[in-house]
Amino acid sequence: MKICYKNKFCTLILIFISCFVQAQPGTVDSLHEQLLRSESREEKIKIYIKLSKLVQGDKDTIAYDVYKNLAEHYTVKHIYDSVFYYYQKGLKLNIQDNSKLVDLHSILATAYYYQGDYEKSIETSLKAQKSIDTTHLNISLAKVNNNLGIVYIQLKKWEKAKIYMSKSLDICQKLANTRGVSYALGNLGIIYKNLKENEKAIEVYQQSIQLGEERRDYSTIARNYNNIGTLFEADGNYQDALASYKKGLDFAIKANTHSTIALSYSNIASALNKLGAFDEAKANYDKGLELSLELGNKNIISKSYLGKSEVYENTQQFKKALEYRKKYEEWNDSLIGIQHLEAISQLEIKYETERKEKEIATLSEQKIKNETRIFAQQQQVKGLVFSIFTVLFLATLLFFLAKQYNENKRQQELIDAISETQNAERRRIAQDLHDSIGGALALMKNKLALASSKENISKQDILETINTIVKTSDNIRHISHDLMPGELIKFGLVSGVQSLLDQINKEKLKTQLFVYNMEHRLDPAKEIQLYRITQEVIQNALKHAHAKSMTISFTKYTKHLNLMIEDDGKGFDLLQTSKPGLGLKNIKQRVTQLKGTFNIDTALSRGTTFNIQIPL
Repeated sequence: MKICYKNKFCTLILIFISCFVQAQPGTVDSLHEQLLRSESREEKIKIYIKLSKLVQGDKDTIAYDVYKNLAEHYTVKHIYDSVFYYYQKGLKLNIQDNSKLVDLHSILATAYYYQGDYEKSIETSLKAQKSIDTTHLNISLAKVNNNLGIVYIQLKKWEKAKIYMSKSLDICQKLANTRGVSYALGNLGIIYKNLKENEKAIEVYQQSIQLGEERRDYSTIARNYNNIGTLFEADGNYQDALASYKKGLDFAIKANTHSTIALSYSNIASALNKLGAFDEAKANYDKGLELSLELGNKNIISKSYLGKSEVYENTQQFKKALEYRKKYEEWNDSLIGIQHLEAISQLEIKYETERKEKEIATLSEQKIKNETRIFAQQQQVKGLVFSIFTVLFLATLLFFLAKQYNENKRQQELIDAISETQNAERRRIAQDLHDSIGGALALMKNKLALASSKENISKQDILETINTIVKTSDNIRHISHDLMPGELIKFGLVSGVQSLLDQINKEKLKTQLFVYNMEHRLDPAKEIQLYRITQEVIQNALKHAHAKSMTISFTKYTKHLNLMIEDDGKGFDLLQTSKPGLGLKNIKQRVTQLKGTFNIDTALSRGTTFNIQIPL
């Protein structure tokens, strides 16, 4: 078969006929033996014709096989009255096997397709599809999908054709049916060509040819060479197209497939017409028309008339061109009309409706059987759901209890840290008072007592006493400054930190302070905590890290403040620090009070960086 396009050359479609069946043994012993011995298809057909006169209706077990094989034979020969006759004979048999019904319907669908009656072809294919058990892969399903696909190719519904043809290919591949695979690949090539996927088209055509060569299926090879020629012709490669068409004709003659021979002549004529060889083109169109008229193939007849019209137009014979153009229009109108397409659409809707009704009926039967089982399952589910909810409730309760316990523990640790910090601060103040203030006051007391026992107090004694008082005053001011720095209270965080850095011996630690967007003061409580954090980090660097330099930066953003302190000290290993010191605890406790976060980046011999984020 073929499909034709606006460029007036033809494409061959591979149809499932006589593809998946073999003759069954007959009930007449002598003819049965002849069938077994015969290797020729023609010889087998002769035997089937003889058997058709001997079989007796539905009681004869070979009757179905005889009628089906003869119907297939006459389909290939395009003798459609005989196809319909043997199809009806087959239907009158008491056939219980659905697959046999599918085969008969598929043969009739193919005959309708050859006649160009696509509506009846689809209707018959859908009837076949309803008889198939789609729950299992079988070759009948592949055959029906292929036949539906080729009809939709003729209707130029490429996406729908692709769906059916892909299903056919998939089934044939899974069943290892190489002939079916070869046919489906060839038809997919036509679809890909019209979807403008030429590379895919060439690929599947070549795969189909390879399978045809392995099986010596000359008919399949002929069709694919013709189809490859249409690709060349569409691209304007008329010489390559002509060569491919001639290969197709050679294999078609070898296979003695009249429809493919007719189409090959028509395709050759199309290429010759484009090459300017008008006489040769006309001669080949005439050969194709002669055969197609004998076969009654409307597609070839219609397109051949169109091709001859173009030849006459190219040779300035306009009267002849108009004559054949009218013939083309008459035949083409008989193939596909608006009402015809609407009828096909209604068939599709009807089939889908019937299929859904059948599915609903099946579901209704299953529903009754499932209701008792579902009720029991529902009871089990209810018990399971109750158990799950109980477990979830207990798990949730345990989760919140554990969360509350951890929160209480964290708060207690924070309280302990605050208490430890306060106690440490008290001890430091007490130690400072005892060591500096207390000692100084005791010394002044002794000097005054000594001076009071002397008759004449020397000026040196008075000066020493005054000097002790001055030192004591400085110590008191220093302790007071540690408790609440004056610079911090009066001028803010930046001034307070700068004052703190000014007190450090530059020979021990060189410091730099950088600030950004810190023109306005922060909340006083935040300033005090940030000052203490900075102070704690500086003390750790001096006492433990033995750093030589330190950089401190304050950066204020819209919603948070960043404090970064870097030193070049000896650093430490965080992973091996099982218990942090009091200084780190103090820093963590103060950051937590400010609802901030902090990160320590350090390693041995690599210094330490504190990165602290505080929300504003």
